[in-house]
Parts: sequence; C-alpha cells; structure tokens
Amino acid sequence: MSFTNQLHYKPQWLHIIWTSQDFRPWIPKGKDSLLVRQIHKACRQQGIYLDLAAGHDQHIHLLVRPHTQKLAEQLRTLVSYQSRRFMYRHLPSDISSQITLVDWVKTIRHQELGVIRRHLLRQEKIHENMSFEEELQSLGMTQPNDTCVIWGDIYLVSA
Repeated sequence: MSFTNQLHYKPQWLHIIWTSQDFRPWIPKGKDSLLVRQIHKACRQQGIYLDLAAGHDQHIHLLVRPHTQKLAEQLRTLVSYQSRRFMYRHLPSDISSQITLVDWVKTIRHQELGVIRRHLLRQEKIHENMSFEEELQSLGMTQPNDTCVIWGDIYLVSA
C-alpha cells in the first residue's frame, strides 16, 4: 500500500462473520465463549479494538473498528489463525482438516451500532427461530468475502 493511500484511510466499524464455507458447525457446543476469549486476547495484544464478539456453532460475529489500514489487515490474519487453532484443538483432525473458513464483512454506520450490538448479544435466541442463512440475509450479507476486497482499498476514502 502506498503512503498516499495510508493518508486517506478512514476507520470504519466492521461487522465480520467467520463461518465454514458450507455452513457446517465448527464450534463445539459450549465452546463459543472460549473462542471469543481467545480472539479478544489476541486483539488486545495486537492493539486492535474489538467492541464485541459472539459465537454460535456455525459462526462467530465480530464488531470491530480498526484504526489503521495495517491493523485492518492484521485483524483478518489474526482471526483466521485463532479460529483455525481453535478448530484443531477442539475438533477431531479428520473433521477440522475438511473445514474451510470464510469471512463475511459489512461496513456498519455509527447509527447502526446499537442494532448490531443487540443482535450479537441475542445469538442463542435468534437461532431458536432462524437459520444461519436467514440471519445472513437479514443482515444484508449476500456473499462471502472470498475475494478479500474488503481488506484492501475499500477502506480507503478518495481524496
């Protein structure tokens, strides 16, 4: 990334969801809080402000506001590493080796923060009545971030 692009970086709130590519459950029942704690700790160590994280068996939600382009890029690597590490520790190797994680990312306006926070805090209740695919649709997330575009120039504001 060029120096010019760094000058135009505008921190934004991001709602990130990590899930398996085929929506297969990968977080063992009752272990989501352990993964959330691991990610919080890793973010703190890297100087990344993680506002809120919540998990369910198929996915984990993160609400975060990276303050620099470099931290935004580090966040993706950090969450990917922590999630993969978690899977290898808590799932049989024949299962964990078959799971591919993908991320869904949406920029959140400041006015939407309260709604997203409440949504994340109500994960168990939400999934009593709604599938994960329905949840993604209700959040306006229509396709995974497999091109990684969100982690690049989309953060940059034109001069």
